[in-house]
Amino acid sequence: MKIAWFTPVTGHAPMVEYSREVLAAMAQLCEPVLCCDRAPDGFPIDIPVMLLTEGSQPRPDAWSVDAVFYALGNDLEQHAWIYETSLEHTGIIVLRDRTLHPFFLSYYLDDLHRPDLYVTRMAEYYGLRGLAAAQRVLGPWFNAGVVQLELEDMLRFTFTEDALRWASGVVVDSRDHGSLVRRLWSGAVHDDPLPAEGERSEGDRPMLQYAEGLLRFAQDRTAGTPVDRVAEAQSRAVAEQMSTQIGTILASIGAKPDSPEVEAVISEAARLLRPAAIGEPRR
Repeated sequence: MKIAWFTPVTGHAPMVEYSREVLAAMAQLCEPVLCCDRAPDGFPIDIPVMLLTEGSQPRPDAWSVDAVFYALGNDLEQHAWIYETSLEHTGIIVLRDRTLHPFFLSYYLDDLHRPDLYVTRMAEYYGLRGLAAAQRVLGPWFNAGVVQLELEDMLRFTFTEDALRWASGVVVDSRDHGSLVRRLWSGAVHDDPLPAEGERSEGDRPMLQYAEGLLRFAQDRTAGTPVDRVAEAQSRAVAEQMSTQIGTILASIGAKPDSPEVEAVISEAARLLRPAAIGEPRR
């Protein structure tokens, strides 16, 4: 079995250390390719490396594999390119953080310079409560230069849905985290716990068993059709009603609905929230 593993490859962040250990075990079980944006440090030297520098295109053989894994975390510099690649080619997302809100806040504001996308994503995934929270984070004028993200909002609105928007599966390392993900996403979840550090230091077998579980999970995943969480618009009357409701809520907490920036957010948020308003299931 051939796999491609996209991960940060320098430093000692938890995701980097995790990838080093997992790939060392996988190298004994399959044919992994390490996909990265810079020269790797501390990874097994016998694993082929595909260096994807900024502006380059993956060679055709980058996708001549049986499974693709994307390791996502909260560091914008380390993980933005991995997230963007996952949007172009579906695969299995590896999550170790309970919330990716800091990453997506930075991604939409600092990388894309689109605070309106952050606001409408909050509305899409978390309804009117998410919309109101986004207004608290950015302020009444949705000013990307004044951000106040509270711990409560970060933990309540995790952006797991955004990370898994086009995923074929997700890997987490605890049953508890798996339960949280299943409440937010309807796709396949692999939640076998990672062996404890003490067990991993005793020998290779615990990590080999863990890696075997990842490969079995990957064998059952197919590219398929990505999960579409946005239902098609059906009723202009419902959209107008939603726009009025959203405008009223934002106005009550300081926004000016007639300003161009806020008006655009109201229109898009109404479109995203309309399925819930007319009772459509969100897939």
